[in-house]
Formats: sequence, C-alpha cells, structure tokens
Amino acid sequence: MIPVNDSLNDSLGVPPVMPEPPIYILVLASLFFSLTFIVGFFGNIFVMTIVFGFKRMQSRMNFFFVNLSVTDMLILLVCMPSAMVDLFAKEVWYFGEFMCKMVHYTENVVTLASVMTILSITTDRYRGICYPMMSKGHWTNVRVSVVVSVIWTLAVLSSLPTFFFPVFKDSTWLDGTPVKVCRIPIDRQWKVGYLLSVFTFFFVIPFFVLSGLIICMGRELLWHRDLQEGRADKEARYTLQKRRRVVFMLTLVVVAFFLCLLPQRIVGLWIIYTARSNLESLGLEGYLNLVTFTRVMVYINSALNPVIYNCMSTKFRGAVKDLFHRRRQYNHVIITRALTLTTVPSSSGSC
Repeated sequence: MIPVNDSLNDSLGVPPVMPEPPIYILVLASLFFSLTFIVGFFGNIFVMTIVFGFKRMQSRMNFFFVNLSVTDMLILLVCMPSAMVDLFAKEVWYFGEFMCKMVHYTENVVTLASVMTILSITTDRYRGICYPMMSKGHWTNVRVSVVVSVIWTLAVLSSLPTFFFPVFKDSTWLDGTPVKVCRIPIDRQWKVGYLLSVFTFFFVIPFFVLSGLIICMGRELLWHRDLQEGRADKEARYTLQKRRRVVFMLTLVVVAFFLCLLPQRIVGLWIIYTARSNLESLGLEGYLNLVTFTRVMVYINSALNPVIYNCMSTKFRGAVKDLFHRRRQYNHVIITRALTLTTVPSSSGSC
C-alpha cells in the first residue's frame, strides 16, 4: 500500500470513493496478479518442500532462502488479495479495521525481513569466498535459527509505527450511500521522518552494502590467485565455477528485489512531497496506472525468487527432479497395492 495524503483524491478531482477504473487496468492487473500468485505460491512451496525434504539441501544458505520464501508467501497470501479486491471495489474496504491496519503493517514487516535476510545470505557468502579460513564453523544451523529470529524481531519492532498509519473511516458513494474506506494519511512530521528513515536504513544503505559485497566476491572469483598463477587444478576450477554461479544467483536476487520494491517506495515519497499541480496533471487514470504498476512489481518479486533458484542452482533443479521421481514411485506403489487388494483369486470349485 502506498501512503497518500487525505487530500489526494481531492487533488485528482474525484470523489472520496473513486468511479469505475478503466477496463484495461482491471484486465492487466488481474492477469498479472493471477500469474504472480500461481507462480509465487507453488514456487515458494516447492522451495520449502525441497529444503526440508532432502537432507543434502539443508545448508545455511538454503535455510535463509526458506526464510525468504516465508516472506514471499506472506505477501502473496495477506497483501495481494486485499489489493486485488481494493482495485475492483473502487477503494471501498470490506475487511474491517483490523485488516486495514494489518495488511499495511504485514507488508512492511516482510519487506524489512526480506532486506535483512538477503543481507545475511550475502554476508555469509562473502565470508566463505573472501575469508574461507575465518568462516569455517562460524555459522551453524543453530546460529542461523538465531539470526532468523533476530531478523523477524527487528522487522516486527521496526515496522510497528506503520500499524498506526492506516485509518478506517466513513466515506460516501457519489449518490451519498455511506461506505467504509481504508486510508493511509501522512499528516504528521513524525510519519514523514519514519518513512525517510526506513527508506535510508533498509533500502539505500543495504543497496550499497550489498553492491560492495557482491563486487568484492566477483573480483575474488574472477581474479583468483590460483587462476592467475596457473595453480588451479580441475577440482579447484569446478569449485570456483560453483561459487561464481552462487554469486550470480545472489546478484539476480538483489537486483530483482530492489528493481521490484524501490518503485513503490519512491512513488510513495514522491506523492508526499510533490506539488498538487503534479498530482492533478496525472488525472485518475494516470494515478491508477502508477499505483497499480508499483503494486504489481512488489508481488512479482515474491514470485521471482523460486524461478531464480531453479534457473541458477543445479542442486535445486536436481532436487526438484528427485521430488517428482519420488512422487511417481509413490503413486506406482499405491496403484500396485490397490490392484493387488482388488484382485479376486479364482476358485477351484467354480462351475
């Protein structure tokens, strides 16, 4: 949800509850929402199933990816349905006051948790690649659980102010019929300060930190000392190749995250600070296009990560194949047993 001022609808020259959105916005939004939900839901379920179902997949990095899948599932299950209904309901809110506050709060919690999870994954890989001797035995699976708990605690506490941002209030249709709407007014300086602080500490700074870590890892792998001196044997080259693939996968995850989520944050800040004339120049259709685009981008990010894992990780692809093979074997055993139980033995005394 993008924070807006109460005067935004007046600035656009529309009533408190908007008229019918253009049909092409509804069609395109429905298409993207549906595809994103299907790919994201089943993709993230696969990630969690594969990591917990195969012992060889239970590594530190994969447990962090499971945590990332949990954040993506929360976005898809809690935030996306309300955004879809909100679009068709012309901003009438049908989910009550608690969900009005909870949806916006959940979106912020999982976004901050995603940032910190990506930072943890990248830091772990950075230590393993650039300082391999120091990283040995540094993070056990128990410590990963502690780190994940700290991530969620910080995300929950840091996002707490956003629970009090939304306002569930009365509004009216064009004909005067009373309805309920959910608004996110930014009418206090502390709210603006909070949004700027979150943007700085959870988006701008992490972006530069992650970029620096990835550049350092790339430089270490591309210009490795053993390669430069010609001392890398076949096994060492294979290890370097696997690590390069991991770093490239992390790069894709980071790029996808910021490309998909930054538009929403930037548009939200722009709406707060821009002149009223700029809002008026958008018109209702332009405003809906802008807001719908940023929402779709957020939800697309929740579906991209499983696709990236499957495309870049040979171990993940192999586990997916093993999962389907195991399922086929299970179905074959069930069918065989069913046929055996339903087979009636012939009687020797039959006529």
